[in-house]
Amino acid sequence: MQEAFHILTIYWFLFIYYSLAAMDEMIELFSVINQLQKGALGLFFELNYLVGAFLAGYTAWFCHKFDVPTTTVAANELNFRRMYNWIFFQYCYLFFCVIMIFVVNGIYRRMNNEARGMKKTVGKEIEMEDRRHNYAVNE
Repeated sequence: MQEAFHILTIYWFLFIYYSLAAMDEMIELFSVINQLQKGALGLFFELNYLVGAFLAGYTAWFCHKFDVPTTTVAANELNFRRMYNWIFFQYCYLFFCVIMIFVVNGIYRRMNNEARGMKKTVGKEIEMEDRRHNYAVNE
């Protein structure tokens, strides 16, 4: 049962990833409350993003390669089905996050373009007002 090995491995990586993410958030909270730097420990927790990227790839590979595992024991089959469904949820969440990355990226690009346009417009208005002021003073 190769699926069982991969399911258990993915669950261990999920445990490690979510535990480190929770600890990183707690350290961030206490550093903000106490107005301190996270220090070198913060850099360690930044490596958790690599674990998350590996886990996303591993989960995607697993969901494409294997179907829901079947066993002869009904209780085990129900447990494996539930475990597989949670991994499949993580797989669907990956696509949701990728879509949200593109949405947020598009929003920020639009905001930047509008800010650049406003900067140019405001700069031209100030320049025109300076010219008007100079003509009024010189006349």
